[in-house]
Amino acid sequence: MVNLVLKQYGLALSDWAATSFVLRSHTGQTNLVNNLTEVWAAAETLSRRQCDPFDEDLLAVLSKESVAE
Repeated sequence: MVNLVLKQYGLALSDWAATSFVLRSHTGQTNLVNNLTEVWAAAETLSRRQCDPFDEDLLAVLSKESVAE
C-alpha cells in the first residue's frame, strides 16, 4: 500500500535486512529509514515535494488506478 502512494512521487520502498527500509527515487538516490514514520520526511527530501498520503488529489488518482486494474 505504501508503495502505491510513493509511486506517485517517483519513489519506492523496500525492506532492508528485516530491520529497516530503503527508500529509492527514480533517479537512484536512496535514503535508509528505520520505520514507516520516517518514510514521509525522507520522501519529501528525495522527491523535493510535499508528500501527503491523505491529499485529496492523490487519493483520487489512486482510486482511479484501482478501478482501472
